[in-house]
Amino acid sequence: MKSAESFAKFAQRAATAGTGYVYGALGQICTTALLDQKARQYPDDNLAGGAMRRVGDKWIGHRVTDCIGLLKWYLMTDKFGDDPHYIAAYDHGANQHYAEAREKGPMSTLSEIPGICLHMDGHFGVYIGNGLAIEARGTYYGVVKTRVANRPWTAWFKSIWLDYSASAPSYTCDTSGTVTIARGTAYQVEITAADTPQVVAGTTDIVTVLPRNSSGNKWYYYIVPIGRPGGKVGIYINGGPRQFIVEIK
Repeated sequence: MKSAESFAKFAQRAATAGTGYVYGALGQICTTALLDQKARQYPDDNLAGGAMRRVGDKWIGHRVTDCIGLLKWYLMTDKFGDDPHYIAAYDHGANQHYAEAREKGPMSTLSEIPGICLHMDGHFGVYIGNGLAIEARGTYYGVVKTRVANRPWTAWFKSIWLDYSASAPSYTCDTSGTVTIARGTAYQVEITAADTPQVVAGTTDIVTVLPRNSSGNKWYYYIVPIGRPGGKVGIYINGGPRQFIVEIK
């Protein structure tokens, strides 16, 4: 089974390389023949036919995918840039991949784990960390990096076809639950870990996380409010589940 973390990196490569969008594609090089084939297969104007067939010309010469095709492409190839080798078991729609998942939840419980899949009805994306996602957004856009908070995602899930077992280094933290902090102040977090822990906020517009110092196996961070009163954000350590919530008063 291929790793979720590698999928996140694969998706970032796709965005950086200027990968386009064609409904029904999963990593092929875009040609006129492919566009015509997909337009016949999915003739609706909002899929691959009509206006979208004409817009699709912009992607000729680029590799192309649709939203869930990004995951299928990763699963059906050895490395980014290779042609996919079709495997029927992976060829399910975005909603079916979500329905198959054994672990899922609302966006309020999204963990800081690159490779977590994102869901809205009929659409798919992949979380890459620090509040950002990669998605094959549509024929006009191609594969792009977006901020999770700016898109109407409704849920996260772990694909049954990806390996999420890589564990983060162990740690203990002196904080859990909800912490209320006033603007103009800072909250100090103490973490006990063998190596430097990675401490991040679920979004970057509520608080800033600042390393303070360390002593032996103890590491200290300041959580500094920068957002408006009432704002809330989760704090995550080493890619694990949410450790605690910060609320600005």
